[in-house]
Amino acid sequence: MRQWLLLTLVLMTSACASVSAESQSASSTLVSYESAKRDLASLKAHFVQKKIFTLFEETETSEGTVYFKKPKQVLWHYESPAASDTVLAGDNSWTVMPSVKQVQKIKVAGGNSNRLFQILGFGETKEKLSDSFMIKELAPDESGLNQLSLTPTEASLTPFYSEIIIQISPDDHLPRRVILKEKSGDITEVLLSDLERNASVRDSLFEFKIPDDYQLIDYNS
Repeated sequence: MRQWLLLTLVLMTSACASVSAESQSASSTLVSYESAKRDLASLKAHFVQKKIFTLFEETETSEGTVYFKKPKQVLWHYESPAASDTVLAGDNSWTVMPSVKQVQKIKVAGGNSNRLFQILGFGETKEKLSDSFMIKELAPDESGLNQLSLTPTEASLTPFYSEIIIQISPDDHLPRRVILKEKSGDITEVLLSDLERNASVRDSLFEFKIPDDYQLIDYNS
């Protein structure tokens, strides 16, 4: 299920939507956040991803290291509960699944994962969050993180997500936690720690080659 986060999670390409009055109230945090994303050339961070299945009262947890380098290079290196890599380079994503010796390839240009990467601070930032969401600022959480609440206004998103909450560091204005609330009641949380902004990230991390003994499942064909 963890590949669901990367490849089917939030948000389509933006359709223009009007900026609401509530969006204006979030302007200070939002402007700082958008500025920090524009200035972000690379990033390395530890992540913990939790998928909460409310109906079954179960939680699936995975963790690892995420690497990012502009313009569109991302590596999610999962370390537990099983080793796996998801590489985004350009318009395609490859997920390596050692447990079944498969590589899954999916075209992500203009898709949901691109917008998720933008929310986390990765990728291109041509579209503003206010193009697809009604945005309001919440009170800081108990640890002092600033919070933005995003309610989808785009027709392709509203059937699936009721709210997305971004918790942002007041120091570097980048996310430390993203909470995705689905209409089904399920919740996905992404927590980032040990974040190194504009870290030295090698291009070779994103040079993907299919292992000789792995089967390629190409969802583009």
